[in-house]
Amino acid sequence: MFEELMNYCWTQVSAIERLHPHLMIDYLHEVKEIYTNYIYRQIERASNSQAYWSACQKINGFKQVLGDEVAAGLSEERKFMYPKQTLLDELGKIKKSGSKLIKQGSFFLKK
Repeated sequence: MFEELMNYCWTQVSAIERLHPHLMIDYLHEVKEIYTNYIYRQIERASNSQAYWSACQKINGFKQVLGDEVAAGLSEERKFMYPKQTLLDELGKIKKSGSKLIKQGSFFLKK
């Protein structure tokens, strides 16, 4: 039965969110791989801030499933693979904080 669930997750990757509790004991490595692929697909398809936020929520779910260290590694890979999105995330944080940016030479500083 668990093998059938595992096969289903390989074909319907999003199912890993619901089925991982049943599979982790016997298929930990596969759960990690499928969950990682699922998150990467979410990030690749993202085209707006809401979609990026949703992908980050998937990373948080992944963290609860496999622990802080594994999720932190995935976050770092995300930053490396998608540096433009990371820059946009950081710029969004500055904009939301209400800080003013001042130009000093070729750098911008928070005021």
